[in-house]
Order: sequence, then C-alpha cells, then structure tokens
Amino acid sequence: MTTFINPPSQKWLDEEIELFPPVIRDNHYGNILVVDNLPIVNREKEPKLIRVITQIFSKFGTVKDCHMPFKDSPEDSKGFAFIEYTNENEATNAQSKLDGHQLDKNHVFKVNRFDDFQKYANIPEEFKSENTTAEYEEPEDLNSWLLDPYGCDQFVLRYADETEVMWMGVPGALPHSDMKQSKATEKFVSWSPRGTYLVCLHKLGVILLGGPTWKKIKRFRHPGVHLVDFSPCENFLVTQSILDKEDSVADPQALGVWDVKSGVRLRGFQTLPRKTGDEHAHVPYNPIINFFLWSHDDKYFSRLYEGTIQVYETPSMTLLQKKPIKLHGPTTDHSWSPADPILGAFVPERANIPARVVLLKFSEGKYNPIGQQALFSVLNCCMHWHPQGDFLAVKVDRKKKSKKQFTAFEFFRIREKDIPVENLDLEDNVMAFAWEPRGKKFAIIHGENQTTRPNVSVYSLDDTKVRKIVTLEKRAAVGLYWSPQGRYLLLCGRLQDGKLEFYDTQDCEELAKDKQHSMVTNVEWDPTGRYVTTYVSNWRAQNENGYKIWDFKGTEIINVNKEPFYQFLWRPRPPTMLTAEQEKNLTASMKDYRAKYRAEDRKKQEEREVNLQKQKDERRKVFRDYMSKKRKEWEADAAWRKEKFGIEPDREDNYYLVEEQVQEIISEQVVGE
Repeated sequence: MTTFINPPSQKWLDEEIELFPPVIRDNHYGNILVVDNLPIVNREKEPKLIRVITQIFSKFGTVKDCHMPFKDSPEDSKGFAFIEYTNENEATNAQSKLDGHQLDKNHVFKVNRFDDFQKYANIPEEFKSENTTAEYEEPEDLNSWLLDPYGCDQFVLRYADETEVMWMGVPGALPHSDMKQSKATEKFVSWSPRGTYLVCLHKLGVILLGGPTWKKIKRFRHPGVHLVDFSPCENFLVTQSILDKEDSVADPQALGVWDVKSGVRLRGFQTLPRKTGDEHAHVPYNPIINFFLWSHDDKYFSRLYEGTIQVYETPSMTLLQKKPIKLHGPTTDHSWSPADPILGAFVPERANIPARVVLLKFSEGKYNPIGQQALFSVLNCCMHWHPQGDFLAVKVDRKKKSKKQFTAFEFFRIREKDIPVENLDLEDNVMAFAWEPRGKKFAIIHGENQTTRPNVSVYSLDDTKVRKIVTLEKRAAVGLYWSPQGRYLLLCGRLQDGKLEFYDTQDCEELAKDKQHSMVTNVEWDPTGRYVTTYVSNWRAQNENGYKIWDFKGTEIINVNKEPFYQFLWRPRPPTMLTAEQEKNLTASMKDYRAKYRAEDRKKQEEREVNLQKQKDERRKVFRDYMSKKRKEWEADAAWRKEKFGIEPDREDNYYLVEEQVQEIISEQVVGE
C-alpha cells in the first residue's frame, strides 16, 4: 500500500486523470457468426465436428476460433456453434454463402451474425421514423475517358516516385497530363483488362483508381501482396502475397479472390510450393504459376494441382463437381479459349501411351471432351489460342536422329465441324510465335540455333491449308509484335542493339527497316494500332531510360528521356459493342471518314497555330511594355547617375555591349497522319 507524506489534492488527481483517454468497451462482434441446426454430439465426437465446420468456413476467410456450447446434463451439444473470423468482411461473406448450406440430408446451416441477436432483441415497440435520408451522391463515371470527342487514348507512366496518366492527344499535338501523383504505388502499376481501373500496389494491399478525378474506387487489404490479376470481365481480382521460402508451408490465404464491385474477399487459397522430386524442379521458382487461369466470361477459373486440373465455379468459388479433373495421365499445361468456354489441356507421353492435347467444353457446371490429338516424340509443347478463339495452335518441339531440334505445329480449327486438325512441319527450331489479332495469319521466328541470325516467316490459315506468305531472311529479331488491328508487324531486336523493323504483311512491304532504340526492353502497341511505344525500363537496364512513340509506319513521333524510368502502359479499351455487320460497314465507309477527320485535324492544327501566334504576340507586348517602363525609369535617373558616378547620359562609351548566340530546342516533333 502506497502512503503519501503529503496527500495530493483532489484537483491534482482530477487533472492527472484527464491526461489519460477514457477506456471504451468494445461491444461490437461483427466478426462472429452463430451457426444453428448442427448435429447434436457428445464430447467424444466434438473435435471431429468442429474440424468439419472449421474446414467449411475456412474457405471464406481465416477462422480464429470455433466454440460449440454443451448442456450441463446430459453432456450433449446444444446444436449451434460460434465462428470467429479475423474481420467483419470475411464474416459477412461467409454468412451470405453458407446460410442454407446443407451439411447432410438432415442438417441445413442457419447462419446469423452475433450482433443481430442484440439488434433484434432491442427493437422498440413503437416505430419512430428517423428521416435521415442521405443526399444522393453521383457515382464516378468510370468510362468517362471513352467519351473523348477526338477518340484519343491514354497511357500511364511510372518514373522515380511519380505515377502520371497522360493523353496522347490529336495528331500534331504533344501528350498532356491528366493526373500526376507522387508515391501512388510502392511497387508497380497496371491496368485492368478493359481499362476501367488503374491498379496500385502497396505493402498493405491494393488500391484501384478511376473516374475523371482519379479518386480511390476500392481498397483490398492483403499485407505482403506482390502480384495481382484480373478476370477478363473485371468481375474478380486475384491477389498473391509473398512466401518467405520456397519450401515453406504455404499460407492458406496467400491467394485471395475478391469481388471487385463490393470489395469483399470471396475465398482464400494456398499457393503451391514445389515439392522434392518435381519434374520442373530445375526451373527457377516462379510465383506466377500459382495464379489462376480464367474462362472468357468469368464463370470458371482453374489451375493445375498434382497432375490434375482444379476448375472452380463463380460466384460460389467451389470446386466444379467437388473434384478435380483427371485425364488419362498427369496434366502439365492447360489454357482457356479467349472467346468460348473451351479448355485445352496437354498430357505428356508416358510408357507406351502417346502425349495428347485434349479439348474440354464447359456448360452448366459440366464438361465434355470435344476433340483431341495424339502427339509423338515430344520434347516440349506449348498452346497458343487465336485472340478471337477461331484456332488453337499447338507448338511441338522434337529431335531428329541427328539430334537436331525442329518444330511442328498442330492447328485445331475450332469453328469447323468435328474440329479438324492440320499439321505443319518445319526444318528449323521455332523461337517465337504470334497470332495476328484480327485475321488468319501468324508469324514465327525460326532458325538453326541462337548464334545465327534467324528468319521471320508469315503464314496464313486458308480455308483448306496452311499457306506461307513471305519469309524475311537473316533478321535481327527476337520478338514479334502485331498491331491490335492486325496487318502491321513490328520486329524487335536484342536488348543491346534495339533494331526495329516495321512490316506490312498484307502488301508484303517494308515500311521502315533501319530504326533503332538502343537498350530497348519493352514494346507496347496502343489499342487502336495507330501508335507503338518502345521503352527502356530501369528494372532491366540502368541507363538510357526513357521511351519513344512511333506511328504504325515506323516514324518517330516522340522521344523522352527520364531517369529512372520504369513503366509505360497504354490504357486498354473494352470490347466493341458493334456487331460484325456494323464493323464491316464501317470499314467499307472508312475512306469517307478518313477524308472527314483529316479535314478536322487540319482545322484543329490551324487553330493551334493561331492560338500559339496569339500567345507569342501577347508575350511580346508584355515584354515591350516592360522595356518601355524601364527605359523611362533609366532616363529619369540620368541626373542622379551623373552626380553619383559621373556618367554622362547617352554616351556610347559608358557601357560595353557583349553579344552571345544561344541555341535552344523548345520542342521537337514529327506530325504523322
């Protein structure tokens, strides 16, 4: 017991107590659920039932505790349990998904929130209207950028600590900024597939920006997130956190699937760490292999697990038919069609069973095989879907008896009856493959080995056969980049020389051959196919950072140097709402539209020149008025200068005249059509 020699006064005690904040009791239990209609069990069967309940509810978040009350006599459970989650969002999601869930034929879950019991118990007997109608707040128009009267595109820049979104501008005008933020992201930025959101990564999670004011649309809390991925229709977001070690036990919530509109975490998944003895153990660890692949309509997503394909349905996030898909052997690769609910899967050969590519079609929670092709003597296999889903190209690498490696292709014609397959055998090894986004052409880079300059060939899948269009021999090319509208192809050389070649595959004409961007690391076409960007990222090259923008013919329009520079990403556009017939009519009338818009571009160019001349005249007038004012002040001080310094007014020998010539480039641009 403490004894005061001079007891403190009551005033002093009151002042001391005010220095400490009051203790507030937390009576909020939004993260706790009450699950009713459970089987009544004894103490012996309690652990098993709790384990089953925890397993079910863990699919929708992290379960901190599961408590099941028991009667005093006899010692049987009361038929309900308390489930505690880490946060309220997980509890809300679990309640919406599991209320009415059938455990067995005699027990159906009835799930309520713990807070609701107190809420409904305290309902007053008399109704009182609060009249607290909130004012309607107009939501952000996330597609307002598509209404630009000149149809201009946007791109995002990531340099130093800055993130800047810019408009490309009309022909003849330089890009101008639409948004600029410092430290908007701690890692990198990316666009959603349809350009609705700008994704910014932080240590604690993901932030989506959008709308005309670029405000924060949604936040997704996921500490340690380092990779994100959207479903094709932007309904779902997948986030992945970092594993400390490759061989560590995976976090069951390391992969999170979120509903984009509500911001609710729908389900967590664990990553798939490589096991000892894995056939791909020699490949460097890549966390992206844990990501899901999505069907074109967001109805299904999938990944490989121990030689099987796990396909999940949305929005329930449950395994299709409650079991993985097992083919005739362990599956090592799979890929969804970008236009249909069709999944292509590759099963390597084993024993005396040849390798196979199998096509599965999904509908109403079921799947059926619709085609397959046997493959022999396969070293490597890779599937390439046509961007419009018309074809599936299966690239197969084989070896001859002379141990020389060569490549063959199997082309599945998806739109034709019974899905016929065509074969193309090549003498060389194919190092790169790319489909034309719109059309039936594809391009390959092929050669004997990596030391010699390879050839570039363009083929077309006609109605009955595979036809070669042209072969460009001895090209310094390691990458193929098609215009999003097809026809035009950009060949990009190695990092050090950065040679670029622009080619017209329709007229078989070289548009520009001797172009160069030294140390180029990335190539990005804009969605319309009017411009293409080459840039040097500091993540891959620490000098000569910056970007260049070219038109589709290879004319350099803009050259910007920035240190350090990280990213340049064109903003994607959503799919067109025009029918195929409307697009065809629009293409047929393009000649008339071209003349109309060229006239508008010339008019806008003349207006810009007139405004620029007006600005120059105004600045010149301001400068002349300033000089006239200073001349009058100089003349008024003539007598004072003579008295003070002995300087005679208006004498040429009182000062020295020094002339210097200075050259400065204000701006440099080449206007392309």
